[in-house]
Amino acid sequence: MSGHTPDLSGFGQEAGRDPFLWEFDLHPPPARTGIVLRRELLGRLADTTADLVVLTAPAGYGKTILLTQWAATLGKGRVAWLTLSESDNQAAVLLTRLAASVSRTASAASSNGALVRSLAGAELAGSDDGRLIRALSKVDPPIVLILDNVQVLRSRESTGVIGQLVRQLQGHVRLVIAGRAKPRLPMAALRAQGRLLELDPEDLALSEEEVGGLLEALSGPQAAEAARLTAATGGWPGAIMLLIAAGSAGRGLSPTLELGNDHRFLAQFIRDEVLPYVSAPRRELLRQLSPLERFSPSLAETVTGNPQAGRLLEDLATSSHVIYPADDPSGWYVMNRVLRRVLRADIEDNDPASASTVHARAAEWFETQDQPLEAIGHAQSAGDTERFIALMSGLVKARYAHGHVADVLLWMEWLESQVPLDRYPQLAAVGALVHAQEGNVLRMDKWLSAACDGLADEDIDPSALITRAASMRFGVEGSDQDIEMAERNAGPGSEWRPAIFLVKGTSHVIKGELDQAESCFAEVVRTGVESDSLPSVVMALGLRGLIAIDRHDWDLASTLSGRAMGIIDDNGLDGYHASGFALVVAARLARRNNDVARAQALLARASLIRPRMSAALPAVSVHMLLEMAKVYLELSDVAGARAVLREAEDILIQRPDLGNLPEQVAALKESMTGRSPGTVGISTLTKAELRLLPLLATNLSFPEIGEELYISRHTVKTQAMSIYRKLGTSSRSDAVSVAYDVGLLRH
Repeated sequence: MSGHTPDLSGFGQEAGRDPFLWEFDLHPPPARTGIVLRRELLGRLADTTADLVVLTAPAGYGKTILLTQWAATLGKGRVAWLTLSESDNQAAVLLTRLAASVSRTASAASSNGALVRSLAGAELAGSDDGRLIRALSKVDPPIVLILDNVQVLRSRESTGVIGQLVRQLQGHVRLVIAGRAKPRLPMAALRAQGRLLELDPEDLALSEEEVGGLLEALSGPQAAEAARLTAATGGWPGAIMLLIAAGSAGRGLSPTLELGNDHRFLAQFIRDEVLPYVSAPRRELLRQLSPLERFSPSLAETVTGNPQAGRLLEDLATSSHVIYPADDPSGWYVMNRVLRRVLRADIEDNDPASASTVHARAAEWFETQDQPLEAIGHAQSAGDTERFIALMSGLVKARYAHGHVADVLLWMEWLESQVPLDRYPQLAAVGALVHAQEGNVLRMDKWLSAACDGLADEDIDPSALITRAASMRFGVEGSDQDIEMAERNAGPGSEWRPAIFLVKGTSHVIKGELDQAESCFAEVVRTGVESDSLPSVVMALGLRGLIAIDRHDWDLASTLSGRAMGIIDDNGLDGYHASGFALVVAARLARRNNDVARAQALLARASLIRPRMSAALPAVSVHMLLEMAKVYLELSDVAGARAVLREAEDILIQRPDLGNLPEQVAALKESMTGRSPGTVGISTLTKAELRLLPLLATNLSFPEIGEELYISRHTVKTQAMSIYRKLGTSSRSDAVSVAYDVGLLRH
């Protein structure tokens, strides 16, 4: 550093600022402890040949920290630093302070110290950018001139000074500019020539690895917490530090990192350091748009009722980084996620009517754009049950058929909390069928009652009759009567024809009428493909495959299995009740080909369905468990066969009238008498343990898992330890890894 100190006497009063305070602006801020070293970004800065480097991001993205770290690697003699202030909107003050900063570098002092010193001591009125540029152009070796806090520059004269530096000092000085908004500088030519390096919030965001390192430095390894923090904040360093401060202050981090009283200082940070730099009209636009995950100019104008909203939105996208283009589709924007959380919490807490209006208008807009999935979410948020029901009625069957069961179950749960189900018997009937396939007997009964009670059979919706028939609540004979009535009520060409013939075929199977069953399943496949009823098609193909195996027609079984497995894999139907038979057929084919490992992996995938096997669909569940037991025995896994047969027996206690299934279960159980169970392993996982296993793969703690499953923490721990033992592991992470390897968990 040069020993020359500029004579700034007389500048303080004219600049409206104490000249002694300028001294602090001419140095990088002191290094802070506990700050992660930005190695990847420092590497990019070290490698760049750009003449201009621009860092633009809201407060808290670590712009100054990064530049401080970079300056430390360059050495004091090569870095001139100036933290800009309001007084720099006077061009003469800015020039003098720039000269004062440059005069401190060893390069400037040695190459042209007299000129630089004369600039630093010049009268304000006589200072000019030409003299400074001439001085800087002679500095050897070239220096790095860092201007921090550039957003304070608003005057045309001062931004003109910076523009002159950009244009005329290429190759002589590397100019680095950092601020909260993009500077109005001539950058287009430099960008086109590859002489500009731009770093924005996406670049400055902390990676999960960096967050993990920060957490470890503060309180030891916390990989799961690092992932949650990174995802919740988008890697915004300032937000992460504030959330960590909340945890270290004893308030802790909530599982979802939602903003609440514990994180009120994060909200205050947004209000103090981000929003003041956004104009009032744009602030109000951001507040109104905060309930939306994404928005286009047209949508923004619709939900705000402001015809200028689209223009304001595009201005925000180009002038700041509080919103930015969405990855897809083109023309859409998203808001910085932490900013959105703060603004959304504000509007929902203090102006809920306005938030509901935004969602209602968004629902209508998306519906007119033929985007019902977007529309239904906004209708739900707006509490618009009529629109929600209309949209759900058109979506539920297709969403369930294509593997989106979580969507359907969430819709049903919300609907049940909002309206009496018996007001919508057709939708209640569909819901009953979904709950049946999910194995939830109590909820199936509730929705089925809403769909059927008080109605004559000829007036009941076909889907309700299908569910009642499949539930076998009145035995095989009652099931046959219900399905005949469903066929009459549906009529020819009905979308419910695949499900009707599936239940018909199942009834024939448990009565030993395999020819009639095969005919029904062929009809299911034909009509199911036409109506896109993929779960029905998969189940019918699997059941036809079992019939083919009984007849020793292995070629047909292989063809049917390949087709079914293709549908399962292409549409994410693992875990669906309907997929079990196809997986069992594939396992038996693998065993026949002496591919024991594949057979075991397929049985593991079939085990994902076992938590859904219940008295809701008793014939299907018992038949499925019976077939799984047969394959386990073929693999000499007696313990696995006994485990699934016990589950079949539990169902038979509740629904004993299931044709020939009770006799088949009893006969298979008898055949195992005296046989050694062998090693207790993966196949002996209980239904409760299989329900727990997917949650072990999440970041949830044992108490949080207990809340999800409505069981105690102690029960979760007991079941988890049993899972570890059966998978041959001793830790949660190892158990999850093995579960993925063997197919018990799917990516």
